[in-house]
Amino acid sequence: MIANRQMRDRFLVAIVILGAICLICVVYLLLPANRNTAQKDQAIQGARAALRAEEVQALPLRGLDQKLATSKQDIAGFYNSRLPDRYSAISQTLNDLATKNNVKLSGVTYKSQATDLEDVQQVAMRVTLTGEYGNVMRYIDAVDHAKIFFLLENVGVTSQQSGNIQLQLTLSTYLRGGAAAGTAPTA
Repeated sequence: MIANRQMRDRFLVAIVILGAICLICVVYLLLPANRNTAQKDQAIQGARAALRAEEVQALPLRGLDQKLATSKQDIAGFYNSRLPDRYSAISQTLNDLATKNNVKLSGVTYKSQATDLEDVQQVAMRVTLTGEYGNVMRYIDAVDHAKIFFLLENVGVTSQQSGNIQLQLTLSTYLRGGAAAGTAPTA
């Protein structure tokens, strides 16, 4: 029996020693000083940098629905204030500017084309303009600043004599109402 008791005591001591070793191992693994914090810190900083990059990339999209509504209102305002709805408004503006700037218009031709925009057609014009150089330049500037939206596409000198200059202008604008606006006038 003494042998059994000694054996039991030895097993008990071995179990206690093994339990203590296991407990020390668990404590060792749970201690933060023994973890690989450098790699984890790098991973966290990388994730933060990726988050900042995504936030910067998404920043222009914030409030997009409001920006879109504002853009639609701005486009409608531009169409209503700067695009004519009749050919007569185009020719009236060109003639009024010519009168105000003491130049003579002749050979005005209009050509309309469909556009990709709904209810908008492009109107291309060729105009022969005659007058003194200063008046012609003021007319071109006045067309550029007119209430109606004009694009000056080309300017060509046809003749120059005794202080007067003759230019061939190619202009374009857009007409609201598409095909319902009527046909192009003849000059």
